Amino acid sequence: MSILQAKNLKKEFNNNVIFDHLDLKIEKNEKIGIVGPNGVGKSTLIKMLAGLMPLDGGEIVTQSNANIAYLAQDALLTSHSTVYEEMKSAFAATLNLKKRAEKLEIEISKLAPGDEQINTKLAQYDELMQRFEEQEGYAIDAKIRKILTGFNFFEERFNEPVPNLSGGEKSRLALAKNLLTQPDLLFLDEPTNHLDLNTLIWLEDYLKSYHNALVIVSHDQYFLDRVTSRTLAFHHGTFKSYSGNYSFYLTESKKLDAEEIKHYEEQQKEREKLATFVEKNITRASTTKRAQSRRKQLEKMEVLERPDSTEKTIKLNFLAKKRSGNLVLTTNELAVGYDQEALVKNINLDVKIGEKIAVIGPNGRGKSTFVKTLVGQIPAISGGFQLGSNVEAGYYDQGFKQLDPNKTVIDQFWDEFPLMEKGDVLSRLAAVLFTGDEVNLKVETLSGGQKARLALLILMQQENNFLILDEPTNHLDIDSKEVLEKSLAKYEGTILFVSHDRYFINELADKTIDLTPNGAVTYLGDWDYYYEKNQGKSVKSSTEKNETKKSKVDQTSQPQLSFEEQKQLRKLTKEQANYEEIINKNEAFLAELQEEAAKPENGYDLEKLNDLTNQIEKTEALLDEAMTAWSEKGEEIEQFKSRKS
Repeated sequence: MSILQAKNLKKEFNNNVIFDHLDLKIEKNEKIGIVGPNGVGKSTLIKMLAGLMPLDGGEIVTQSNANIAYLAQDALLTSHSTVYEEMKSAFAATLNLKKRAEKLEIEISKLAPGDEQINTKLAQYDELMQRFEEQEGYAIDAKIRKILTGFNFFEERFNEPVPNLSGGEKSRLALAKNLLTQPDLLFLDEPTNHLDLNTLIWLEDYLKSYHNALVIVSHDQYFLDRVTSRTLAFHHGTFKSYSGNYSFYLTESKKLDAEEIKHYEEQQKEREKLATFVEKNITRASTTKRAQSRRKQLEKMEVLERPDSTEKTIKLNFLAKKRSGNLVLTTNELAVGYDQEALVKNINLDVKIGEKIAVIGPNGRGKSTFVKTLVGQIPAISGGFQLGSNVEAGYYDQGFKQLDPNKTVIDQFWDEFPLMEKGDVLSRLAAVLFTGDEVNLKVETLSGGQKARLALLILMQQENNFLILDEPTNHLDIDSKEVLEKSLAKYEGTILFVSHDRYFINELADKTIDLTPNGAVTYLGDWDYYYEKNQGKSVKSSTEKNETKKSKVDQTSQPQLSFEEQKQLRKLTKEQANYEEIINKNEAFLAELQEEAAKPENGYDLEKLNDLTNQIEKTEALLDEAMTAWSEKGEEIEQFKSRKS
């Protein structure tokens, strides 16, 4: 059943058509990824679908009473509430039912026995509490805690005022709140921008089991592959739908490109054949009629446009103008941080020539601080580091501090390389898609993607033999990321890069360094290698830390299981542990209710006793439901293990 249907949509800016004749259906529970280069209209499309931007043509029809929500890139909460209260506000309507019911309780208690209003108000009370229960009002606290913990807001921060949070934390909290409300259709624009790897993996698992429809704009291929089941892609000037995830789209779009080129070339041959026949035979009396017929056929033929084999994308080629020594970087008991407080310490590394090393770790661990220390922007807390002989380091700052906001694009680049001819400067800028008047744009007016392209061009032109990169794929679209990946993979120098982009890490890294509280742990492989070696241990949420000893035995006693099978078993075990947590909470609540009902003073208060009895019955029902689910999950685990034994 379609929750939203768009017909013949059109959008244009400054007389430029962004898209036209666009048709789209979004089915209930569907998970759609939208991909394409920056500037093609992905964000515009979802704003139109969410009703936040006017249409220039066509219509959008939504299912009646459908709850639709939209979360923009870098959305920030402006609330003055605490973290917990802000999340709680998502359930305002449900909590209001409880407040109204409590108000009725007070009113009923003040009525004299036998008053005619008692039955009426009791009926109203029962209706409110039934609606409260139907909306899972009793589970609100558990839902809030689960989401906040998943997004790395632990209990000690529940009472922290929202204004005290960083920009990235406010964005994470905005995403958490949107997920908590569970709208029928949720539009997410680059939801992974401010998430570290731990949170990202938790979010993927959460969204995979999300029961409502999702439409996601993202440049994170790994994330799209794990979450989405349909892909809407900008393809040669139009949006096309592919019935699979990002990897499926890549395969199918290549086939489509090949078919379009084949059809175009076949038609060109046919048109050339017809035109040649007409030219040779139109003047001959014996063949004039046939030539005229072929000419009509040629005129009526719908001419296929030549397919663009390549979309407009950047060109990069990183080179090192001289060779460094074999040992590029050595760190010795290095500790980094601010104000003499170490974020990470005991960093001992030897980086050798030609290595491409990824640096990972949760937000706040000190990844950016570590690389800023290496380039001399921040002093070390203790220990030291040394660059090797002939090492020339180039640094990419994810905050673009190396760019002057008051300069134009051409001045920013030309000032770095004043000996270059203007023609060469313009040619270099065109390679990263700055053409025409765009070279005179002020840096402060550029988008994140444009700043990233300019910063990468400057870094490339420096021809350093050691690149230190801090989140180089942020702000880049998928096509640009792929160009960067290929260029860096061919680069003969040494690379140390911070990233949370797992696809990028897999494409580039031959080593992965995990920054932990006690130092840097080196893994001799990419992200998949690191994750498999850890079996997900370093990315577990705090709710998973309390898994039973039985689940640990299950994992370690199954050495014959593959990595994928172990993940499936962990998923089943986690689901059972969640039900166990629900059981524990309901058992504790039930004990409190039963203790309250047993108090002598409540034996004569029939209304309160009736209320406690109702709550006990409802809690027992929830408890029975959770215990049944817990038992079923246990059976699934046993069946899984028996199949694999």
